[in-house]
Amino acid sequence: MKTRFLPFLLLVLVLTGCTQSVFVRPTPTPEQTTCKVEDVDKAIEDMGLLLTRWMDADAIASSSPRMSLSGPISDLQAIRRDTKALVVPECLESAQIQLTTFMDYALEGYLAFLGDEPDSTVNKAFSDAKTRLESYTDEILRIKACVPDCQY
Repeated sequence: MKTRFLPFLLLVLVLTGCTQSVFVRPTPTPEQTTCKVEDVDKAIEDMGLLLTRWMDADAIASSSPRMSLSGPISDLQAIRRDTKALVVPECLESAQIQLTTFMDYALEGYLAFLGDEPDSTVNKAFSDAKTRLESYTDEILRIKACVPDCQY
């Protein structure tokens, strides 16, 4: 059920781990603000490490029987709190929100499964999580393309 996200999550990790942008940087406009490349690279690396921790914990949760899910869910909740507490440059705040929202939806899916809710409820939560993870990836790529002169 949850293993279908593994290839997608691996792609996200690869994209998050890239620190050099291959995109042409746009010319800044007056509405744009400078975001330091070093700060962005560090924050992207930190978010990538948290996502790696999440994937490891998610692999355990997705292979745990329903009655043994409370421990893995607790681990996922701790990673989500660490992700929310991470201090990121202003230009990465949207990406951080997408990442924590992805985690929220995935946790919602696990809790629905634990609570023996209908499959449609569980599947919707995991589908919403996947959408938010894609939004996170898109936002990381957008920021990498425009740093240090991103508009946000």
